[in-house]
Amino acid sequence: MYGSLLTESDKLRRALLDGAALLYLYLVAAAVMAKSPEWYIAVLRPSELGSVQLVEAVWLNGVALLASGIFLHVDTTLRGVEEKVIFTLRDKPAKALVLDIAAAPATITLTYILTKTYGASGMVIAFVISNMLTASYRLKLLGWSYIPLLARLYLPALATLGLIYASPIPLLPYVKGGAVETIVTYVPNAVMLVAAALGLFAALSPPAREALSILLRRLRGGSS
Repeated sequence: MYGSLLTESDKLRRALLDGAALLYLYLVAAAVMAKSPEWYIAVLRPSELGSVQLVEAVWLNGVALLASGIFLHVDTTLRGVEEKVIFTLRDKPAKALVLDIAAAPATITLTYILTKTYGASGMVIAFVISNMLTASYRLKLLGWSYIPLLARLYLPALATLGLIYASPIPLLPYVKGGAVETIVTYVPNAVMLVAAALGLFAALSPPAREALSILLRRLRGGSS
C-alpha cells in the first residue's frame, strides 16, 4: 500500500481502495474471534480451553484486531502522502511518532490499571483505547481532505464488526481436537463468516463495493 500511494496521483482514492482490501482481511479474522473465540484457543492454546477469562479476552480481541488494522492503514497513508525519503520533526509522520513517545507512559499506566482490574480483557481494552487515540491523531494530521477515510472506510468497518457481534449467525459444530482437525472441521463456518463480513462491509462501505467490483471485473476478464 505504501508503494502504491507514492506512485498514485489520486492518493485518497488509492488509500480508500487499498484500505478496503486491508480492513476486510482484518474483519474476517475479527469475525472469527467475535463468533468463535473458543476455536482460536483450541488451535493455539488447547490446554486453556476452560479459561473463561481467556475466552472473554479473545472475544474482545476482535475489536482490538480491527483497531490495529485501522491504525496500520492511517499510519501508512500518512507516510505515503508525505512523499519524503527523510522525515524531520516538522513533518507529519514525525509528529505522530512524537505523540506515540509522549503518550507511552500514559499508555503503560492505563494498561497496568485495566489489566490489574479486569485481567486479560483489560489489557485488550487498553490496547483498543491507545490504538484509537493514536490513529485519530494521525487522521487529524492528514486533514479534512482525508475525512472520507473515517466516513467511508473506518466507521463502516467498525459498524460491520458490530453487526457481526450482534447478529445470531448460525455456526456448525466443529471438533476441538488436534490442530489440523480443529481447523479442517471449522472450514464451513469460516466460509460463512467470510461471506457475512464481505456482504456487510460491501453494503456499508462505498470503497469496499468499488474494490469488490474491480476484483470481479478482473476475474471475469481473466476467465474470458
